[in-house]
Amino acid sequence: MLASMLTRKHLSHGTAGVGRIPARLRAALLLLALGLIAYASWRLLAQRTRAWAVAEVPVAFWTWHSSTPAQADVQRAIDGAGARTLFIRAGQIDYDQNAVRRIRAVTGRFPVGVETHLVYNATPDLLSQIERLDSASFASEIARSYEADAERAMRDGARVAGVQLDIDVPTRLLPKYEQFLGAIRERLPKGTILSITGLATWMNSPEVAGVVAASDFWVLQCYGATVPERLDRATPISSPQQVARAVDRARAVGRPFYAGLAAYGYAIHYARNGKFIEMSGSLDPSLVAQSPDLELVERKPFAATPVSDGGAIASEHRLVYRVRENAAIGELGLRAGEWLVLDLPTAESLRASARAVRERAGDRLLGVCVFRLPAEDDPTTLTIQEVQSALADVPPTVAATANMKMIARDDARADDDRRVVTLTIQNTGSAIALVGGDAIIVDLRVPAGSVRRVSLDGFASSKMLYERPGGKAAVDGEALQPCGPSRANLVRLAAPAWRPGDGPTAFLELATEMPQSISILITVRTDAGRVWRDERIVKVSDGGVTL
Repeated sequence: MLASMLTRKHLSHGTAGVGRIPARLRAALLLLALGLIAYASWRLLAQRTRAWAVAEVPVAFWTWHSSTPAQADVQRAIDGAGARTLFIRAGQIDYDQNAVRRIRAVTGRFPVGVETHLVYNATPDLLSQIERLDSASFASEIARSYEADAERAMRDGARVAGVQLDIDVPTRLLPKYEQFLGAIRERLPKGTILSITGLATWMNSPEVAGVVAASDFWVLQCYGATVPERLDRATPISSPQQVARAVDRARAVGRPFYAGLAAYGYAIHYARNGKFIEMSGSLDPSLVAQSPDLELVERKPFAATPVSDGGAIASEHRLVYRVRENAAIGELGLRAGEWLVLDLPTAESLRASARAVRERAGDRLLGVCVFRLPAEDDPTTLTIQEVQSALADVPPTVAATANMKMIARDDARADDDRRVVTLTIQNTGSAIALVGGDAIIVDLRVPAGSVRRVSLDGFASSKMLYERPGGKAAVDGEALQPCGPSRANLVRLAAPAWRPGDGPTAFLELATEMPQSISILITVRTDAGRVWRDERIVKVSDGGVTL
């Protein structure tokens, strides 16, 4: 409106002075004026954007496995994070022998209690041929697959609301994608919600408006734009700064959208010369940390700038391992001299990203969509406790329970059946320890010579140490000396990972009677850059009472 008023104002003055200004200059001045007005309007809009309250923002999750998520995992997301919507990858769309077809259909029962959208992504073969695809055949296969999957899901009791396309179309082909969406819309059952995922790189194209307008809403993926192709290129999956820039652009598009946020990590395998070999999205970081064939040579956040809450660092972490000996870890085969890099998510990074969304997204925001749904068997994703604290904008809490009890040994003599003590340290907080040999360290002060040997379940190492009188085990390293069982008055336990819910256990075989209470010191290095210490007295019980 301002632009049209400016144009009318200048034209209403007649043509008396037109000849004094060349046409090209007049056009340039008009474009400049329009640009200034547009910029001023954008700034005014940005200033007027109302920040969302934490409780106002709806929460959704993507789940991206070959089988449907467990009902228990979905229920935890509903109860713990307030999840309302679930996007389930239902299959892939492939192009083979000049035909479009759906492959790798998701297996298992569909979960209930949440609104479900079925998602279809493209295989590399389809993406390579997408420019020559026929819109009708592509749309027909999407509609056919959706109807079949939706019918199966509804038989399981799921509430299916719509279909989502996760097609990473090159920016130059956005007009073609718009045609696809129009054709799909015509073939979907009446009332079906059609949505798409969007790349941050699309924001540079004027055609993005037409694509998102062809769907009911879209989900901007604020992560995963670049996978580092070389070892010396440290690029995070996401960062709060990237999220803020992407959300600013999404708001300007003016269509309803979710902000897609990352809560996952991955491992990248590099050759000896630092060249990319492969990537794994399912490798357990604790397996990497415990492998004797790997040497940790670097561990640091991608961005070391502290944020609020006591200097916490809102960044993913990068861990670089050198392969010392040929090894097989998970599905990866590693050769000596090669490299393995872990990109680990953190609750503080997700927290800062969610805050950026609330502050900048404006009234077109539909909510945040977290990739991926936390699952009990997925150690590469933040836990539901971490996601919950991040979305609630509270710092993750470190909390632990310590349980010591006497147990009877099956092979013990009658007079030796009280000579084994178990110690379990349960992570009852929402914070995760930073992966590495010193993720969690537990020091037990015991009578000298009282512990004969130690076996472990969840802890990775134990040491017998002598602590000089007045020493501080976790702080004053010089106060500790390695020694044999007969002299040891301190047992040090360590684990390379400690996630919410973890409870590593040590079995202490005794040479003498154990006192009724033991002093222990727990030291945790969190992924937010903090060191948490807690010293307590733990009673040794027969009934396993948790203190």
